[in-house]
Amino acid sequence: MKLSSQMAGVAALAGLCLATTTSAQSAGNSMAAFDGRTGLLNSCVALFAGAPRERAVLEGNYDVTLQLLNDQLQFGLTAATVRTSTDTRACSGHFEGDTYLDKIEVTQVDAQTDGRYFLQMQALPGEPMRLRLNSALLTREIPAERFASAALYSRFFNGDALLVAKNGHIVFEDYVAPFASGDPHLLASGTKSFSVALFALGVRDGIWTLDEPVHQTITEWQGDAGREAITIRHLLNLSSGLKDSDRYNVLRVPQLDIYDLAINHSTQEFAAGTGLIYGSVNFYVLSALFERKTGQDPAQYLYDNVLKTLGMPEQHHRLWIRDIKGKPQLAGGAYLDARSWLNFGLMIADGGYWKGRQLLDPATLAMINSIDNPAYQGYGLSWWRNNAIVGSYQAGVDSLPPDAQPMGDRILPDQGADLYFAGGLGRQRLYILPSQNLVIVRFGMTLGDSFSDQELLKRVQQAFQ
Repeated sequence: MKLSSQMAGVAALAGLCLATTTSAQSAGNSMAAFDGRTGLLNSCVALFAGAPRERAVLEGNYDVTLQLLNDQLQFGLTAATVRTSTDTRACSGHFEGDTYLDKIEVTQVDAQTDGRYFLQMQALPGEPMRLRLNSALLTREIPAERFASAALYSRFFNGDALLVAKNGHIVFEDYVAPFASGDPHLLASGTKSFSVALFALGVRDGIWTLDEPVHQTITEWQGDAGREAITIRHLLNLSSGLKDSDRYNVLRVPQLDIYDLAINHSTQEFAAGTGLIYGSVNFYVLSALFERKTGQDPAQYLYDNVLKTLGMPEQHHRLWIRDIKGKPQLAGGAYLDARSWLNFGLMIADGGYWKGRQLLDPATLAMINSIDNPAYQGYGLSWWRNNAIVGSYQAGVDSLPPDAQPMGDRILPDQGADLYFAGGLGRQRLYILPSQNLVIVRFGMTLGDSFSDQELLKRVQQAFQ
C-alpha cells in the first residue's frame, strides 16, 4: 500500500506524459518469407486464429502453419498441390520448390468478435514473389492509458523511457523529461548482448566458429592447459571460468588497457564449461580475438553491418566508451537511443531480418535459447534467458548479478521459457517475448534491488488483456 500511494503521488505531480503509435503511423509494408512451396497464387482468405505460431486453416482444402512474427506473416503449406475450389475464399494453384512470393497485399481485414481475423489477399500470379504484409493491420490500437500502470512503475524506479512493440510495431512510448525520444542512453551491460551479433557476423564472413579454441589466436594462452580448453562458445556463455583482473574497474576503463588485463591478468577460477562467472573479461577477450583475426574494430564492424541499418545515428556510435588504447568496451560501453535498441531487439526476434533484409544468420540467433550451457542454463550466447535452470545453478560456484539469480527453476518464474533479455546497470532492459510478439525497451537509473522485472512485464502484458 505504501508503494501504491507513493506512485499515485508521482502520477499526480508528473501528469504522466504517455504516447501511443497508431496503425496509421506504423511502418509500411515489409517483407516476409513464404516458407515452403510457392508458384501460382490467385487469391485467398486466410484465417488468423489467436496467438501467433498457432495451427490455422485456410478456407480451402489444406492446412497451413500460420505465424505472425514481428512484421512477418509466414505460411508453411502441408500439401504440394493445392486443389482448386469454386469457393471464392479458397486459394488455388500448384506449389513447388522453395522460393518466395511478392506483390501480395492484404486488401481487407475483417476482425471477428472472438479475436480472429480474416485476411483477404491477392497477388499477381505466375511471378517469383516475396510475401508482403503490413502487420499494423493485425495490431489493434491500444489506448495509451492501458500502459499507465507499467509506465508509472518504471518511472517510480527512476525510469527514463519505456517502449513497447507488438507484432513489430511500436504501440506505446513514454519518456521522462529531460530525457526525450532520440536521446542516447548508456546501455551499460546491455551492451554485452551485441556480442551475439558480432559472432553471427563473424560466422557469416568466415572469421570464426563456435567451438574454435581461443588460444589459436590469443597465443599468450598457449601452454596453459586450462586456458587452452576455452572456446568461443565458453566466452559467449560466460562459462570460461575467467574472472576479471583485480586491477579492472568499470569506472576507469578510459584509463585502462582492457585487452591486456583480460588476456594477461585475469584469473581462471575453474575449468571451462563447469561454472559461470558474470563479468567483463570474456567480452574483452572476444573483442581482442576479433581484432587479431580481422584487423578491424569490432564496434565499427557492428555499426557498419548492423546498427547503422537499424537507425543508430553515427553520433551515438561515436559515444561508445573506449579504453586508453582506443579499444571499445564491448562489455558495457554502448550508447543508444531507445528506438534503435528496440529495432535491434525486433531484428533479433525476427531471426536476423530487418525490413526484408537478412542482417544475421537465423540459425545462429536461434541458439540464444537453444544452446546448451551446462554451466548455467539461464544464460546463452550473451543473453539472459528464462530457460529452466535444471540443476545447473551452483550456489557458491556460479557468480551472478542479483537480478539474474534463479527464483525456483527460472530467473523469471511468472514468464514463459522463451523469454530472453539484455540487461544493464540501472535496469536497462531489452526484453524479447517471442510467443507474445512483444519487444520491450526500458531505460533508467534505478538503484538497489527493489525493481522487479516480473512486475514490469506483468503490467505491460495487462495492457493487452
